Amino acid sequence: MIGTSIFWLAPILPITVFVLLAVGLVRYGRFASGVAIVAMASAFLVSTLGLVATMQGARGALSLPWMTVGGRHLTLALQLDPLSSLVATIVAGVGLIIFVYAANYMAQDPRRGRFFAEFSLFAGSMLTLVLAGDIMTLFIAWELVGLCSYLLIGFWYERPTAPAAATKAFLITRLADLVLLAGILLLIGTVGSGQIETLLFAATHGKIAPGLLLTIALLLFIGAAGKSAQVPFQGWLPDAMAGPTPVSALLHSATMVVAGVFLVARLYPLFVIASPVLQVVAWVGVATALLGGAAALVELDLKRTLAYSTMSQIGLMFVGLGSGSLLAGVLLLLAQAVYKATLFLAAGIVDHAVEGTEFERMGGLFRRMPWTTTAFAIGAVALAGLPVTLALPAKDPVLTAAWLDNLPLFVVTLIASVLTALYSMRTFGLVFLGRSSHAAQNAHSVSRGLLLPLVVMAALIPIVLLANASLFAQPLAHLLGVPAPDVPAATALTLIVAFVGSAAGLGARFLWPQALIWPMLKRVSPLLEGEFGLKAVYRFIAQSGLWTINALGIFDRVVFDAFVGLLVKVIRTFSQRCSTVDRHVFDAGATSIAQAVLALARVSGRFDLRGFDASIQTFGQDVLALSRRVRLWQTGRIENYMLAVFIWGGGVVFIAVVVLIVR
Repeated sequence: MIGTSIFWLAPILPITVFVLLAVGLVRYGRFASGVAIVAMASAFLVSTLGLVATMQGARGALSLPWMTVGGRHLTLALQLDPLSSLVATIVAGVGLIIFVYAANYMAQDPRRGRFFAEFSLFAGSMLTLVLAGDIMTLFIAWELVGLCSYLLIGFWYERPTAPAAATKAFLITRLADLVLLAGILLLIGTVGSGQIETLLFAATHGKIAPGLLLTIALLLFIGAAGKSAQVPFQGWLPDAMAGPTPVSALLHSATMVVAGVFLVARLYPLFVIASPVLQVVAWVGVATALLGGAAALVELDLKRTLAYSTMSQIGLMFVGLGSGSLLAGVLLLLAQAVYKATLFLAAGIVDHAVEGTEFERMGGLFRRMPWTTTAFAIGAVALAGLPVTLALPAKDPVLTAAWLDNLPLFVVTLIASVLTALYSMRTFGLVFLGRSSHAAQNAHSVSRGLLLPLVVMAALIPIVLLANASLFAQPLAHLLGVPAPDVPAATALTLIVAFVGSAAGLGARFLWPQALIWPMLKRVSPLLEGEFGLKAVYRFIAQSGLWTINALGIFDRVVFDAFVGLLVKVIRTFSQRCSTVDRHVFDAGATSIAQAVLALARVSGRFDLRGFDASIQTFGQDVLALSRRVRLWQTGRIENYMLAVFIWGGGVVFIAVVVLIVR
């Protein structure tokens, strides 16, 4: 089928746009946004075709060899199955609408070309993560998502809060990612392969020792908790609102913060075997849901309230997964992607209209912004857990799973659901109802380019939530290959607390700002603002770290610097002494020897010049003189030669006669 043969284009298309923008082949901001939107639309089409193919039983896979480490062959792989195709379709669909919104939101920004390059890489990395068929491919995409979040949160780097927020998010998530990497390497080292299907087969067929499997599952969940801002890694998420609103919308709805939930869902058979870790998943999730809901009740900033809301909803997803229901976690993930994107897009419009996100600048905006009010109301109703059209609340499967798994967990989850309804309606009331502030009375008009994506996104909420109705639960459960539990009592109780909480939240709007709903809530608001003391703990840890660094700095200056200084002085003194000895002993001796050799050479030169050379010259001159005399005898005349013979012969005879006479 065509969907299984081209599914790999879904992540490739946005990443290609990033490359084109990064190398400068596409430079103009408006054209850049158009290319990015076309790429996301194509990715959505490809993902939809893949989803249709998987619904008909088809599967797809693509694998490329990467490297060999220690005899183990690692690959870069993508795979198409029901879970990956379903989540990829939501990521691409929600991403497409947010891209259209961002094109209008960032239209006047001089760096919009760079923005869409990073934004496209962000979406492409998340699609790669979702479709990964190999755990190392998943981890690479995981890190790219984290890098893009750092770049996008700090996009407006000229604002003091943006770089600090980006750095905070990057460091906290990297800490959890180190733990995740340890779990991945341990898993690959044990099984000998990075293929997800091979890893899950080994986990479910007893190929991994139980104790080791528990350790691996716990390490993997810690990594997931860091990426999804769960306790104790939740501190970075509210500050991440320093980035542009489209970044917040995509980050909170369909990319980074749901990546941890998807990781647990992707490796869910492994976690099922390591059942004690599932209990940890559930209780960490419900603790985060309580913490996020409580903090959202007293937050005074719209975008930060929505950030705490995301923490709470992600926590509920982990409750569903930890309670043994893959269906509950995945369905809430899908619903959250749509209604949280709607809320953030509306928040961006409100921010543009009143030039701020503080609640004190809002109120009564429904008079000037009816479309935004309607869209936000639909999102808030869905977030609160109230029925939209004929659909059951998105949280109902989570609460049903908790009911069946652990009654105390269900009770705490129910409390978290009440808090969700409270802060959802409180936020809606503070922004759109009641008396208008001065800024709200002078709110700017909003372009249709921003309103249209918001309206489309809000219209999708009933459609997506309809998947939770009993009519569609079974087909979706069949697609995922999991059961679809149904507990009417849990559903009824869920609806009751949603209605009660929503009514209380709306009522709180008209008590604001006297007592933050009730005088008791006002007394405990410092505790809620401090996240039940966690901020103090983090502050203490940070201060302890700074104290430790300062102490190490002092120790370094007092001990190491002093020791190094003393060592330098000793070495310098020793080198000076060595230099003195070298100059006065070795250099002086060498100089004396050289001078003596030069003197001897001069004497030898004089003797050679005046002795040997003179003697040789004198001998040569004598030989020349003798030769000149002898040459006189060489006349060439016979008579001269005969005379010479006669003289020499006569002389010889004379000498002989004399000798004979004497004897």
